[in-house]
Amino acid sequence: MQRPCRTVLSLAVICGLLIFGAIPAAYAVPILTLSSGGQTITITDEMPGDVFTNASCPFVTGCAGIVGFAGSIGNFLINITTGTTKPTIGSATEPVLDIASLNATSFLGGGTLTITFSETGFTGQVPAFIGSIGGTTTGTGVTYSTFLNGALLGTTGVLTGPSFSSVFLSNFGPTSFPYTLTQQIVITHSAGGQFTSVDAMLHAPEPGSLVLLGSGLLGLGLLGWRKKVPGLKSYGL
Repeated sequence: MQRPCRTVLSLAVICGLLIFGAIPAAYAVPILTLSSGGQTITITDEMPGDVFTNASCPFVTGCAGIVGFAGSIGNFLINITTGTTKPTIGSATEPVLDIASLNATSFLGGGTLTITFSETGFTGQVPAFIGSIGGTTTGTGVTYSTFLNGALLGTTGVLTGPSFSSVFLSNFGPTSFPYTLTQQIVITHSAGGQFTSVDAMLHAPEPGSLVLLGSGLLGLGLLGWRKKVPGLKSYGL
């Protein structure tokens, strides 16, 4: 076989492996971003600023897919924020993203902090996504939103303390591959000395979860239909 033919064949094989997920898509590197008071800090996995590099990783399995920040930004004096995704949790075919964060403003005043965690290279064909969040805050409120290739999957609206939790299910999944998933948490503190602790996850629902959800919606629909149709009670329906 001539060299040009070998090159073309090799490229075809690599492209096929990429399409079917046997090789991770290029540039699939998680990115954590914090913004407040006109300042933005962007941290890429294994790059400077990441407190969870493989060289300093406390876990025997390594820290690939874990991006961490510890420091101050704007009026938020204390920020310990971690974003986690594949391969530590989830995979390209089973997408999972998680943000865990502790944030406190100094006594100089309040402010708004936006935390964004994004990862590319997902190939899982899933019908929808579940977003969930829980935590505590002494601030004004917390908002959690998720995105698929920049399109809004779902949002909680403003959640207030002292404790909060919320879950939402998107009404669509990916239509092109690979795709990008993004989590965004917006924390608002009205004064100094306030704190927020939060954990938010984005993942594909288990098939059983969709069955339960569908059954619940069907039950609600039948209940409404029963109330609208007269005479059913006499037949024990």
